[in-house]
Amino acid sequence: MAVNVYIVRHGQTYLNLYHKMQGWADAPLTKSGVNDGIRVGKTIAKAGIHLDYAFCSDLVRAERTAKLALKQLPAEERPELHVDPRFRELFFGFLEGIPVVQGLQILNGNDKYKTFDAYMQDVPMTKICDKMHDMDPKGCAEAYDPFIHRIDEGLDELRQLPNGSNVLLVNHGIVLRCLMQRIDPDGKIYDYSNPDNGAFTKLVLDGDQTKLIYFNEKQIDG
Repeated sequence: MAVNVYIVRHGQTYLNLYHKMQGWADAPLTKSGVNDGIRVGKTIAKAGIHLDYAFCSDLVRAERTAKLALKQLPAEERPELHVDPRFRELFFGFLEGIPVVQGLQILNGNDKYKTFDAYMQDVPMTKICDKMHDMDPKGCAEAYDPFIHRIDEGLDELRQLPNGSNVLLVNHGIVLRCLMQRIDPDGKIYDYSNPDNGAFTKLVLDGDQTKLIYFNEKQIDG
């Protein structure tokens, strides 16, 4: 029951452009972000990949990216787009919308880290998520366990698709970071970097097994 899942991070948004925290907060795609979505579709077509299914997060930036990508495919080869809230980004709670550097300072009480890439090399996403939750004065930020549980529920549905299916899944950076740290804990493929907007990560779901084929690629093969 092997299912090929081509995961794409949504196109660039204005909050991405200004390096601000963006979880459930949503911002429009920039011109570059629109081009990201178009490029995703053209890359799939050029690689000769026939998509059997398409899924995306219910956040606007992911849905628009997915629609832009699918529009680049011949009408007869466009699968129906399934919008699924289980693939939504992590909710940052009280950190939503603030500059990333400021968010890191709040989480650490110092300015040791300038990027999440550097932070994650010292602190796993499990602890980062839980720390955001614990520090949120309203208790709204998502802790790791419920967050990854809903992502797993979505992936479990993909595991039930017909053997050999090709699936496009458009979602988010922290979703990918958490999955990568769990699937590739030794860093054989995942390098702790933030996935680029519009870049591809390929998973093969085979029964209860998950194999990482590649991470953060702009060009792909069929």
